[in-house]
Amino acid sequence: MEQAGNKTDSKIAVESKKGDIAREKILDAARRVFSRHPYHEASLRMIAKEGGFDHPLIRYYFPSKADLFGAVVAEVVDEFYAAHFVWMKGLDLLPPGKGLALLIERIVDHHYESPNGMRIIMQNISRTEALDAIPGYPLIPQLLAVMRSNFRQKVLLSGPEAEIGQFFASLFVTIVLYLGASSTTAQFLGLDHAGPHYRAWLKSSLVFQFLPWLTRLSLPTS
Repeated sequence: MEQAGNKTDSKIAVESKKGDIAREKILDAARRVFSRHPYHEASLRMIAKEGGFDHPLIRYYFPSKADLFGAVVAEVVDEFYAAHFVWMKGLDLLPPGKGLALLIERIVDHHYESPNGMRIIMQNISRTEALDAIPGYPLIPQLLAVMRSNFRQKVLLSGPEAEIGQFFASLFVTIVLYLGASSTTAQFLGLDHAGPHYRAWLKSSLVFQFLPWLTRLSLPTS
């Protein structure tokens, strides 16, 4: 009886592992498709074709496109949440200019290592008047609120809370625009969005735009 139980447990474990692999395969294909097409234009058939599997498999793990897209966004938000601790590490030990430059460098480098996250977010921003119309998108303001709180702990700022909030929101919205729509922005500049020149322009341009603002708000360090 014990051997039969062990065989059953092993079979369940194998089936669970297969299920996890299939689910991850679906999510991976969905991320690639949603990074190229907005939510309302992408289809489950497109995702199935991208991943090389039959589209009914998606319905087994995700009952609807909304469920799948929400899972993708949640995954992206979780990745950004984990990454932002790395982005902000050591900022409190640097003067504003060096801290801002390091923060931007880390975010840009992370994007080029894993570009789909910013692209997925950007695909839908200009196509809806309400974030809650897109599955999972209400998670994004929540993430930004956490990032802002942690940024405030690392960088001491002084001034009206409205201006501090505007600084932070403007910085990260601009980063999303520059990175999430990098192919379009780079074309305006006559650059290759995947090349080193656009990457360098991103870093220097963001520092140029936001350093004076940050310097004005930063408390002097002793």
